[in-house]
Amino acid sequence: VRNHGLPHTILHDLDPRFVAKVWKTVWEMMGTHLYYTPSYHPISNSANERSHQVIEDALRAYVTDLKEWDEHIPAIEFTMNNHQNIDTGRTPFELDAGQHPLNPATVLMQQQEPFSNMGVLHNWKLVQSNALQKYIEAQERRLKRINQNRVVPDFKIGDSVLLSSQNIKWPGSQDGGSHL
Repeated sequence: VRNHGLPHTILHDLDPRFVAKVWKTVWEMMGTHLYYTPSYHPISNSANERSHQVIEDALRAYVTDLKEWDEHIPAIEFTMNNHQNIDTGRTPFELDAGQHPLNPATVLMQQQEPFSNMGVLHNWKLVQSNALQKYIEAQERRLKRINQNRVVPDFKIGDSVLLSSQNIKWPGSQDGGSHL
């Protein structure tokens, strides 16, 4: 909220703190929609779950005294926001603010990249449109790779098909009923 304002939506797990009536009421009054997912369920919120893994890995590599891990979060946050995304070719700082915060690494990056002299807003528009194009290209590459070996079945009404019951949970069975 401090950095970006109120969110339109919040996706979180079913922790009792998040499903409490007071929590729901507060966010409803602010106009934020709450969406619930199972805890640690990578399919429902894969980008967030993956980013948590990256943050944990960075903390493990960076922190030497476990009692002080929380003091290193701002440095890791800055580093991640200043890291170029493979899909867009841009950093979160560029996409959010239109430019990098000034630091020795970004001074070198800005000297290498041709920016317009028309100001921050014009540069921001260029960065955003370039990132969107790169993101669309990355999505297309990903879809092509995913669909490369996909076989589309040609079923017609009345066709007989075989169905495996291996992953079906049957009610009343002792082991969850993964088989007949």
